[in-house]
Amino acid sequence: MKNKIILTMLLGVFLLGNILALECDGNNIGTFKPESNINLMQICDACTYVTLNSINYPNSTIVYINTNMTQSGVSYNYTFNTNVNGDYYYTVFGDKNGLISSEVFCFRVGDEFGYWFILIGTILAIIFFIASLITPEEFFVYISGIFFLIEGIYIMINGFSLVNDANTRMFAFIYLGIGILFTVGAYVFNLYSNSNNEEEEEYWKEVKKWNTQTTIIILKKIYLKIV
Repeated sequence: MKNKIILTMLLGVFLLGNILALECDGNNIGTFKPESNINLMQICDACTYVTLNSINYPNSTIVYINTNMTQSGVSYNYTFNTNVNGDYYYTVFGDKNGLISSEVFCFRVGDEFGYWFILIGTILAIIFFIASLITPEEFFVYISGIFFLIEGIYIMINGFSLVNDANTRMFAFIYLGIGILFTVGAYVFNLYSNSNNEEEEEYWKEVKKWNTQTTIIILKKIYLKIV
């Protein structure tokens, strides 16, 4: 059972890494700071021109540019500037080998701190949870829950790498739910364990008291018989 839980948690980390990563068939040109000049590039050694067709904004707005990109040898470039954080996609087309063909590229505007913060925090939370399965200690579950709570609050405020929408808020609620479950569960379990320990101590005190009294009575009876 423990092995299945561990494998499930590790699979969750793998899936989270894929969710946080920006993918567009290997055409990711990178991450850029807001309000910086971004060179939208395309390399084509069999084109006489390349046109920037459109740019998809993080809020799903599509802006049609339809402007030829600046050519320098086999490189084509269009300078873009934005202060809106999130994931962008742009579509280009050109006359590659005399045939019109198109391609999609992507890039991210924002900070990659959020990506690593969420990924590392999640890994630490899972490590502490696995430690709690190996070592029956509620402290590890509590620390794991704290990590999930911190991650959930961060995602709720900032989203993933400054991408904040309904999907990121859903993940935030999942993280917060796990965090509350782990922290409250560990706290209640600790109270229950302490209560049981106190009851056990009281029980053994009564047992010792009863044993002492019984021993005294037996000794008295033996003494009276001897006398």
